[in-house]
Amino acid sequence: MKIQLQTFTHTFRSLVRMIYRELHFFWGPCARVPKMYIGNVMHTAWSYLGRVAFATQPPCDNPTDPSKLLATIATISHGPQKTALTLDQLFSDNNLISILSRMRAKVAKSRHNEEFAIRLCKAKIKVKSRKPNDVCEMLPPRNVWQKYRPRDRDGKNSLYLNAKAIERATHERISNPGENDAKWIEHFYTFTRHLRNRALNTPNFQFDKPTVLPKAKGKAGNHRAIAVYSLEDRIISTLLTRYLRERFDDLLSNSSYAYREPKNGTCTSHHDAIDDIYAFHEKHPEGSLWVAECDIRGFFDCIHHDVVKRAFSKFVSNATKAGKSVEPRAKELFYAYLQSYTFPKNVLREALPRLQARSPNATIKWHLDALTGFYRNPMDEPIGIPQGGAISNMIANIVLHQVDIATRPARSSNRNRLLYARYSDDMILISPSRKLLAHSFSSYLTALRSIQLPVDEPEVFGKYDQKFWGMKSKAPYNWCHKPDIVGASPWIGFVGYQIRCDGLIRIRKESMQRQHEKIIAKANEILWTIFDKGTNGVRSTKANVLVTWRQALHRLKGRLISASVGRPKIYNPKSAQNTGPCWANGFRGLKGKWIDLNQMRRLDRQRGRQFARVKAAIIQLVTIAKGSSVKPDVRYHGAPFSYYGQFKKPDS
Repeated sequence: MKIQLQTFTHTFRSLVRMIYRELHFFWGPCARVPKMYIGNVMHTAWSYLGRVAFATQPPCDNPTDPSKLLATIATISHGPQKTALTLDQLFSDNNLISILSRMRAKVAKSRHNEEFAIRLCKAKIKVKSRKPNDVCEMLPPRNVWQKYRPRDRDGKNSLYLNAKAIERATHERISNPGENDAKWIEHFYTFTRHLRNRALNTPNFQFDKPTVLPKAKGKAGNHRAIAVYSLEDRIISTLLTRYLRERFDDLLSNSSYAYREPKNGTCTSHHDAIDDIYAFHEKHPEGSLWVAECDIRGFFDCIHHDVVKRAFSKFVSNATKAGKSVEPRAKELFYAYLQSYTFPKNVLREALPRLQARSPNATIKWHLDALTGFYRNPMDEPIGIPQGGAISNMIANIVLHQVDIATRPARSSNRNRLLYARYSDDMILISPSRKLLAHSFSSYLTALRSIQLPVDEPEVFGKYDQKFWGMKSKAPYNWCHKPDIVGASPWIGFVGYQIRCDGLIRIRKESMQRQHEKIIAKANEILWTIFDKGTNGVRSTKANVLVTWRQALHRLKGRLISASVGRPKIYNPKSAQNTGPCWANGFRGLKGKWIDLNQMRRLDRQRGRQFARVKAAIIQLVTIAKGSSVKPDVRYHGAPFSYYGQFKKPDS
């Protein structure tokens, strides 16, 4: 059907207005948008209307209504998008089986770690009684799903392989049940029916009260509160997070690197932030850049629920305009999640007294003095969101998006002169112009105060020394190697990495210290299991050991290598890359860069020393000749199995 020229012109003008509203939201009100970008969008919109006008494409129900064409504009502006699933589709049996399989694989991994040392010794070891686990009761038993696991890892880690094996076994056994499958299949359907009905149909939905587990942090006595929900609530919050992330992710700034939706099969991470910092650094001469850093004081414990609700409502509105509406039930689930937890009630009034009853000197830090500047009585306010939940990570993005917008005008008009990067509540600003950096940093701080978030006041330091690393927030300083200049530092720190002005990158000291402690702990686990000094310092006899000393050392060596660099193969050293939660994969941002190889060498030496320590103790236990001793040699297992070999450049 052809439309009249007047209607055609009116519709095109409506499209233009919508385009500029899109640009206003995504690029900022003062953005200098590239002409090519506007031209492509205009051309596509004109072509679309032209095809409608000449009947080569069916028109919309109401082509003069801008809202009917907004989904087309969103696709034009942000590229093709996959269809967002509804809540009913997300709570399907397939998705629930996938989530439960991952949970069951984690249970298997946890049990394997607990029993690793116990399998070495049959005496003087008390096996922990296993608590019944609901996940295990509604999925196939281990002796069934293990048969579905492939023999060859093919570069995959055991957690992934086990989860896929459990998922495959569950689907096949439900389709063709065996003699012993009726019980767990009944448990599965009973659980999923109750879960689906509770999440989608129960009026006035409420999350169960979470269990707050204090976790030691930093100095002795300091703890942070981790909220643990029931199995049903964890699944509901996981699927709700996926539902909201599919609708909100395109609305977030490209400067936000944490907890993003996968794009083209890859997830944005803090390693991408480091790569962007390197790319920005290469565009400017060494010593010409200025840096500012800011630390939010306990974001998850200090954010007010009203601030979260306002940010959430704004995202719901913008997602609806972009053609991705949010169902009323999803809003109800989100608000129920907020109502299930506040820091003053769940932590200070309930969890902290229980903790101090066991450890009188234990504390859980809360920034009451800073919050008093925003609220009359913070203890009576709904403040704090649960730490450890998937939704909480998404809340950090939608709340701090308002802060990201505050820096957009300066970034849009100075696209190559200002870099802003944020990972959850950590941020960094870099610019060759001190004036521009100071202005953007001031806008950032103002935006934080507008949403009642306490921050560590930026400090101005003198000459660079060790006190620099103790500062939480830093006022603009020169990133250069000029030790005699006040307010200049050769290093910057962001998301666990430290980068020098000449391009050298290293891992921060605290992260390195934790890795050294983990290596020692794994060696101690073997020693404490095999040996029992008792009251007289007498070691246990060989009769207590179930395996030979060579087998024990082989297990320890495999455990140390797997935790550090994955499972490389001698003929394919790169086979361990991206194979799961090993230390080298966690710091893969070092690969391909000029790094401090001494850090890697120290880790290799530490691993070798601990292996030699265990070897000497075990061989001493089984030595035939009296009085003979074993010389602890620090063995080198080859580049593919070393920290050094994982990050060393081929030409270095």
